[in-house]
Amino acid sequence: MKKETIILSGIILGFFIIIGQVLACALDPDFPDGPFKFYYPNGQLRSEGTYKNNELEGLAKFYYENGNLADAGTRKNGKLEGIVKFYYKNGQVQREMTYKENELDGPFKLYYEDGQLAREGTFKGHKPVGHEYDGLDKYYYKNGQLQREGIYKDDKKDGLFKEYYENGRLKEERTYKDGKQIGETKKYNEKEVGAYQ
Repeated sequence: MKKETIILSGIILGFFIIIGQVLACALDPDFPDGPFKFYYPNGQLRSEGTYKNNELEGLAKFYYENGNLADAGTRKNGKLEGIVKFYYKNGQVQREMTYKENELDGPFKLYYEDGQLAREGTFKGHKPVGHEYDGLDKYYYKNGQLQREGIYKDDKKDGLFKEYYENGRLKEERTYKDGKQIGETKKYNEKEVGAYQ
């Protein structure tokens, strides 16, 4: 749960950084329609895109002060739409999120700073409380091995969840229904395939 909280905090923080960079322009009724570019004090490009009726429209890009891309995504009527990519300062992709009308809705991928896939799953948006996890969810170790996997239904664990050792062997199995565990947890030995602890 702690890892999920950190991930979500990063998503929210990233969103408000974008909003903060363009808010002053959006509140200015005289800000002209058309392409724009903003720069850091050192002359490095900070952001670029297009405004239409005081809202971002089409592809917008934001950059770190070192010149590397920070994030890039498309907006329709000021709302995020489609896949938005966020990057680490070293240029590696940090996460790929799918938006529909400014809400997380669809597949997502999170990456370690070296580019290795860390997690993949699906958000289901347009709910009273925002988005939910829905469908198959997978976490990976830094070495690329699968760490755990399971299915969410309406933000609740539903079905078989598996956890693995870093060497790829099965560690635990749990079954859930409507978010509650049913039956016993099966635990396996790290060194013997199929052996219970």
